[in-house]
Amino acid sequence: MIASYKVFRCLLSLVLLNIIIACSHIPKSEIKTSLKQFSTQQQQAWSIHYQKTIELTTWQLEGKIALRKGNQRHSGFLYWQQEQNNYHIDLNGPFGQGHIQLIGSTEGVTLHKADGSHVTANDAQNLLEQVTGAKVPLAELIWWIKGMPAPNKEIKSLQFFNPYTQQPLIRQLSQSTWEIEYLNYMSVGTLYLPKKLKLKYEPYEITLFIRQWHSLKNH
Repeated sequence: MIASYKVFRCLLSLVLLNIIIACSHIPKSEIKTSLKQFSTQQQQAWSIHYQKTIELTTWQLEGKIALRKGNQRHSGFLYWQQEQNNYHIDLNGPFGQGHIQLIGSTEGVTLHKADGSHVTANDAQNLLEQVTGAKVPLAELIWWIKGMPAPNKEIKSLQFFNPYTQQPLIRQLSQSTWEIEYLNYMSVGTLYLPKKLKLKYEPYEITLFIRQWHSLKNH
């Protein structure tokens, strides 16, 4: 009877994992392969965490951002508010241009400069690079910053922290020509969200230190 129950739990875990990954449009082979080292209970815990995290579409965070391009280095403060597809990003200092605001949605984005002028475009990443010279993968970062791969994008590699942890969490991710390394997580309600992560794409390096996640209205 006990053996049958364990087999049932194992099968249920695999079914749930496949359903969650399939519905999120993320390549399942890389994730399934990386999760093989974990127990059935750990895989179930990650499946639940995964589902809650991808459903997290309304959030705010505060922290610091450091940017490097070759020998050029800048740092500053970051505030990011996300409500479904609408976002408001404040960047104070990291580009050597004072305070910059990005306010946008699926319909477009407006960049507000410190001198009061503004520029409007369809793509936030291209606009930010055009104005500041910095390459920041904003379309993917909305997922990476929550500790998840971006959907509909090829995963070149994915590694979790060692299997002795109770909650499997992504340690390293290679996607969209960027290398993402998760250095630390923090407990936010029932979730574990990144506290510090580093993005690399030569000659660019971006380090994000998140001081606080809050206002998780839909969690």
